[in-house]
This record gives sequence, structure tokens and C-alpha cells, in this order.
Amino acid sequence: MALPDAIFRNAIDLNRYGNKVSTDVAKRFVDICVRSVQELSVLDRRGLGDSYRAARLRSIVAQMEKSLGGWKKYANKHVIKELQGLAKVEAGFIEDQLQKVIPRGIRKNIQVNGVEISPKFAENIVSVDPTKIRSRAVGRQLAGFLGETSLSDAIGANMTLPNGNIVQDAFDKIADGSVQLFRTTVQDGLATGETTPQMTRRLLGNSKENDTANILQMSQKGGLLTTPPINQVRTLVRTSINQVANSAALTVYQANSDITKKYRYTATLDSRTTAVCGALDGRIFDYEKGPKPPQHFNCRSTVVPEIDYENLPFDPPPTARKRATADGPMSADTDYASWLYMQPNKIQAQVLGGQFNKETNKFEGSFRYFQRLAGRDDPRTALAKFVRADGSRVTLAQLKSRYGKPDNIPIVRIPVAEVAKVAPRKAAALTYAPTVQPKIAVSRGKDIAGGRLTKLDGYRKDYKKLLRQHTEVREELNGIHGKMNRTKDMAKWRALNETRDPLILRKNKLRADIDRIDKQGFQEMFELRKEAIAASSITRSEAREAIGKMKFVGFREGRERIKEELEEFAVMFNGGGIVKNGRKIKGRPNKISTVRVANGRAHNANQGDGTSLIKVPNKSGGYFGEDDAKATLFHEAAHSLEGQSEKNVAMAVAFRNNRAKSLTPVNPKGLKGTISDGYYLREAVIRDTFISPYVGRPYRTTGRDITKLPKGVDVGEVYDEATEVISMGAEHFSDPENMFRLYQADPEHFFMILSLTRTIY
Repeated sequence: MALPDAIFRNAIDLNRYGNKVSTDVAKRFVDICVRSVQELSVLDRRGLGDSYRAARLRSIVAQMEKSLGGWKKYANKHVIKELQGLAKVEAGFIEDQLQKVIPRGIRKNIQVNGVEISPKFAENIVSVDPTKIRSRAVGRQLAGFLGETSLSDAIGANMTLPNGNIVQDAFDKIADGSVQLFRTTVQDGLATGETTPQMTRRLLGNSKENDTANILQMSQKGGLLTTPPINQVRTLVRTSINQVANSAALTVYQANSDITKKYRYTATLDSRTTAVCGALDGRIFDYEKGPKPPQHFNCRSTVVPEIDYENLPFDPPPTARKRATADGPMSADTDYASWLYMQPNKIQAQVLGGQFNKETNKFEGSFRYFQRLAGRDDPRTALAKFVRADGSRVTLAQLKSRYGKPDNIPIVRIPVAEVAKVAPRKAAALTYAPTVQPKIAVSRGKDIAGGRLTKLDGYRKDYKKLLRQHTEVREELNGIHGKMNRTKDMAKWRALNETRDPLILRKNKLRADIDRIDKQGFQEMFELRKEAIAASSITRSEAREAIGKMKFVGFREGRERIKEELEEFAVMFNGGGIVKNGRKIKGRPNKISTVRVANGRAHNANQGDGTSLIKVPNKSGGYFGEDDAKATLFHEAAHSLEGQSEKNVAMAVAFRNNRAKSLTPVNPKGLKGTISDGYYLREAVIRDTFISPYVGRPYRTTGRDITKLPKGVDVGEVYDEATEVISMGAEHFSDPENMFRLYQADPEHFFMILSLTRTIY
């Protein structure tokens, strides 16, 4: 297991350890509270005078106070003891992991320095009052107040415990506050005539008096006496464990500064991660100069060392290829901001603030600024603007003050005339789409392929090798046949014939091997395709219902076939463009409302009301060739899938532009690849080795033929609200064979489309 992998795994184990320690402490607390509540039953006895009941209540409170006094001593001693033991274990664990980085053969020359953990290490770490420590440098740069994105000069805050208290003080306040709450609740209840069961319900919630076995469930019962303290204890213990573990790790890293030169801040990729940790995720800092986890209560972030391989006499070991996320493993170089950018509105709203407005039928709130800023700059820069100087969140009012309405934030587009001046390969940095987005999608696609990835890669390599050999043998045979046709010497002819025969056998053998690999690849794609349909977020009945509301115009035959194929498309791509509505944006295809027979060319057209009309053939022969009407249907439907969100388009644009040899559109006729004569001459393309030059088609505000314009004439702005990237890829998902062909020709394109079977970006 590589070093980052082991540390990520250790972070998960620490969470489990924190649950165990907090449960031990909380269980004793709850037992005391329950016994005290049970004692209240004596107050229900008849014939007792007010003075006796008051005296009895004082006795119960005094006993509770005594018991909780013992509890807070135990809690403080127990937690500190556990934290101290944890510090030693973590230091030893990190030392072992650093040792594993060094190859066995040179461990005698390069040794890992051990660290002696002092008896007061943990106690000193968790006794820091975070309210007295400010991290303005972090906040300023993180929030972009100075227009900077680097955090290399930042000084981190050492945040830990609730209300800025050390561990002992925190337990004292929990105990003292609980005694006071118990006393006032009972006194008020007696004064207002509440029964003991009523007071019990207020104090313990919906739990039974003796039902304390499951502390987590107990914390969710809503009892005033139990729920807040249990959550406080869990927060206290978890945060302290995170702080001690990371402090111990950093102590070992710094003691081995000849091996580790810096550290990487690593957050958890899920919806519970805060904006501050999300903005810090993946950033690299010098020791004593960067922020350290925890940055807030219940923080789950960790630190990973950056090994100084440049100055070490050995190559890097295998690094982590995956990071755990709520959606499954993703590439290890995926940062939190990029992960968040590809999440649905619901998740972004949960993390950054926002809600669904039933009146407008839209999600609204702070997260919309993140979406627009990410489109203008990049996800990481955008997320940084959500954090203030003190590490707290920027409010919605502040965002409105800085940027106005979200839609006022421009999304950068490149005019073709400007693009032509940009040097090849460097132009991609100027595109409005976040450059990391296609990488994330490709990584997500590989994760979906899972265990089949190795097989598919093997098939692809073998196929290319065999095809190359088959081509060589065929060319050699053609040469021999030419010589046989030209020679008049029977002896030479017979000699050539003898040479030819084994080549024919080899050619046939290679052809059989190619066919075998084809069948194996088709089968893997069949299974992948079946899994994509099975994993859909919508059902076939939902897809069928949406398709049933569409208008079908001009069909004398093929209507039911098209409905079935649209249903298949909808389920495969989670309803995008068919069941689900996208945002109404001028010029962009959206949810399909009408399907019309194509008398000529198939296409997808925005009708201006937030819906799309698609024209498709109604016979077996599609526009792209024989028996491919289904591929044509998938192609046109995929335009509406792309139009589902701005992020889909951003991903497609970035994929196209980042690979382009030049962003200057050219006439596709002279390019290598098949472009049907049915395409208009004005459909110029951006050059690259795509599966077809048509993948690189940009959409522009003008329909003029750019190949016939005089030099220097403005050809109009590239209109990147739509592309042919997703549509050209998705048409291959109409059947397993085409899927395998796409994978063979362009794996990157294939995996990006495969990711859309799970996620609409």
C-alpha cells in the first residue's frame, strides 16, 4: 500500500476510534442522567408535602452533581490517556510508513528519525485555546481578498474544542450545565403541574428510561439532558483525536525534513466537508507556515507528507491512484473544489448554502456564485472566495455585494479571431471551461469500468498490435502478388507461391485473433452497458412516462422503435435531456418535447421555450450510414443531454479545446477521417486526432463559410453553448460493438461518456 493510501486508510480508522472513545465517555454520562431521572418517581407518591418533595429534589440533584463530578474527572483522565496513547501509536505508524518509502537496499544509508513523545504531549496539544489564535494570512489569501491564490505564506490556526475550552474545562461545563438543566427543568415542571412522565420525556426525549445501549440513537431522541451533551462529547473527542493525530504526524514529518520537505492538506470528498477544508484540499505547505487540521469542530482532514524525491537517491514508489468519495473511488489528484463542481445542485447547496425554490422551480442561494465563478476562473479559485479572513464562511449578502446577481458574473468565451493569434497547445488555458473537469470525468469513467479496466486495456493493446501485424502481412502479400503477376519465370513464380502460402496462413490466424479480441471486447462492453442501465437513477416506467408526453410528427413507421430506443437512452444516461429539465439558455438544446421525421439531415433544435425538437430517420438507414438509425437517435438525444447543465458543456468544451492542435477552425474536407458530404462547408472544425473531425466542430454566432472569407475578416465569436463532443461519443453507446470501437480509437473520450451514465455534471 502506497504512503498516501495508508494515511487515508488510517484517517478512516481514526474516525472509528473516535466513535469508540466518545461512546465510552458518553455512556457513563447517560447512565448517571437516567438514574437521576428514575429517582424522580419518588416525587409522585401521594401524601408527600411540598417541603419534603423540595428536600427530596435537592437530594437527587446533590447526588447527580456528585456522580457527574466523578464523571468529569474520569472523562478528562480517560480521554487524555487515550489521546496520549494515540500520539505514540500515530508517531510510530508514521515512522513505519516513511520507512517503507525508502527501498530496502539503502535503508542503512537513509534512516528515519524516531520521535520521542513526551508524557504531556497530548495534554499540551489539546489545551490550546483557539479563540486566542487568528489566521488572517490564511483567510485573506484563501478568500482572495488580496487577489492571491497561493497559501505558501499562510500561518494556520490551531483550532480544537467547543467554546475555546481545553478538554478539562469542556467536560466541567458539560457536567455543570447538565446539573443546572436538570434542576430547573424539574422545578419548573413541579411548579406548572407536569407529571413525572412528562418531565422524563423532556429530559430524555423519546427514549425509554433504561434504553441506553445505543448512544448514537440516544443522541437522536431529542432529550434536553442527553442529546446536546452526547453530541458535545462526540465533537470534543473527535476533534481532539484529529488534532493530536495530525500534530503527532507533523512532528515526525518535521523530524525527517531531509525526507519530507512539505505537507499536503487533504480533506474528505463528501458533502459534510466545510468550505474552508475544501478550499485547502490538495494544497502544499511548508512546515510551520500552513494551516493544520482541525480547522473546525468535527474536522476529518489530514496531512500527507510530500517526499523530497528530487534530492533522494531513489525513484518514487507507486502513489495512490484513488481517493474515496461519496460516489466511489476517484483519481488521487482530484481536489475537493473540482469534486464539488461536478456534484448536482442539491449537494452544492448543502455544502455552500442554498435551497430549492418551489415557486421558481429552481435551486437558489450561495452555491450559484460558486458555479458562475468556477466557470469564469476555476473551481479551486471559486471555492476560495467563500472563506473569510478568520476561516468562517462568506455570507450570501457579502457575495451579492461583491458580485451582484450570480448571472452577472461573466463566463469567458474566446472569439475565433483572438484564438487564431494564440500559440498551439497553449490556447487551452484561455478557455472558460475548468481544465480539470475532463480529467475528473475520465477518472470517474475508469472507476465505473472498475475491474474491467485491465482487461479492456489489454484487449486494446493486443488489438492494435495484431492489427499492425495484420497490415504488415497484408502489404507483404500484396507485394508478392504483384511480383507473381509480373513474372514469366515459372520457377520464380513457384518460389513466390511457396513464400505466399505461410503468409496467408499467418494472415488468417491474425484475422481470427482480431475477431476473438473483438468478441471479448464486445462482451465486456455488453456487461458495462447492462450495468449502466441497471444503475440508473430513473426507472423505465419514468422514462416511458416522459416519452409518452412527447409529440411524434410525420412517422408512418418506426414510431414504437424510436420510443423504445429513447427509453433505453434515457435510462442509460439518468434521464438527461428526456426526463429531466435543464436550464433555459438561449441556443442550447434542452429537454426533448418533439420528435419529427427527418426528410434530410437529422438535427436537434432549441425551440426557445426550454424544450428541444429532434429530427431523426424513421427507417433502418440512418444519416451516418447503413443500419445506424439508433446511433443517429442517440447522437441527437445527446445534444439535449449536454444541454442539461452548464457543467456538461464546460466539460465538453474543455475536452475539445485542451486537446486541440490549434483553436483556429479549419475546413474539415481536407482532414484525415470521414466527414460526410452532407455536412455544410461552414461547419469548420478544430483540429485534433478525434474519432472524427466533426467532434471538433465549434458553434458560432455566424453561419458564414469561414473558408471563403478574406484574411483578417472577423468570422464571429465561437458559440460554445453547444458542442459535438458528447453527441459524437454518445452515439457509440447505442450498442456494445460501437462502444468498443470508441474505446479502441479514443479511450479518453470513451471514459468521459461512460462517466455520464452515472453523473450529469
